[in-house]
Amino acid sequence: MRYEIPKLIQRLFPHRLWQIGTAGSNIFLTFDDGPVPGVTDFVLDQL
Repeated sequence: MRYEIPKLIQRLFPHRLWQIGTAGSNIFLTFDDGPVPGVTDFVLDQL
């Protein structure tokens, strides 16, 4: 599965890093919110 950031969003935030080349199969996760009791642990357990 491949997800691409819409071009409009990329233009609105030009100083953000939207893509990075890698040598292998990688996944990068970001968490926008702080830890939420119960939810954060659930997400980490699923990973």
